[in-house]
Amino acid sequence: MTFNELKTDVARLGFESYIEDEDVFISSANRALSMIYADRPVSKLTPLSFRGPRVGVAKEFIEHLSGEVITIPFSGKSLSFRSSGKGSCTVTDSSGSISVPLSGDGQLTKQFLYGDGTVTFFGDYYFTVSGFAVFRDLTSERQTDIPEYKPYVELCAEDVCEGFRAFASQPCDKDGDPVSAVKLTDGKIRAPFDFRGEIYIAYYRSPSPISGNDENELIDVSDECAPMLPLLTASFMWLDDDAAKAQYYMSIYRDMVANVKRYSSSKIDAEYRVNGWA
Repeated sequence: MTFNELKTDVARLGFESYIEDEDVFISSANRALSMIYADRPVSKLTPLSFRGPRVGVAKEFIEHLSGEVITIPFSGKSLSFRSSGKGSCTVTDSSGSISVPLSGDGQLTKQFLYGDGTVTFFGDYYFTVSGFAVFRDLTSERQTDIPEYKPYVELCAEDVCEGFRAFASQPCDKDGDPVSAVKLTDGKIRAPFDFRGEIYIAYYRSPSPISGNDENELIDVSDECAPMLPLLTASFMWLDDDAAKAQYYMSIYRDMVANVKRYSSSKIDAEYRVNGWA
């Protein structure tokens, strides 16, 4: 259905031969389109690729007591952590030992590593270390590019799923098997920090809005629901001027939706596979 076809069909529903206020028409048509998508959800399937860093050692929180010595063995190429309080840290690997003074609140330390070794925390005072991680790979020669460890990576579904309205099912792999490591909640996609691989997110999408800039603009409505759009658009347009007509067209729309739901073999109108990344 094109914009011009919709306008023509709506004009026949009590607006004589033309529609005087096109802004009201476009607003009503978009409102109607959104309601159709709510009654007849359209799903979309999009892949997300995760390339989290390979983590050798990870400790979310380390508590150092006064006078204590904490030694952590490692095998990797870089490390990062944050510390709060006054203390000392020594990194020992095949290149020798490096001392790192710890002071302040939330100090960020990033360090390249050479072969297997140990990290030792010590000092006369109480301090804490958070987000301690040793990484098995390097992303560049720049120390600033060493990642900062987090318990998980969280993506906003609206940012990576075009037209996101709600999740349709749990994430799965290319074979359709559930991926239990990735969680979906409150419009967020949460994966372990070091998760690697491709997953598929099924979600209900919103329609592309009608702009009205082109008479031949294709409206984002399925063939199944196209006959409902003029009726519902007319209903919204008549709300202020003729409540009886508005209710009449709404009742016809409700009957059509009920019939489609009753006889359709699927509750979802369409499914799409598109390229995506994270």
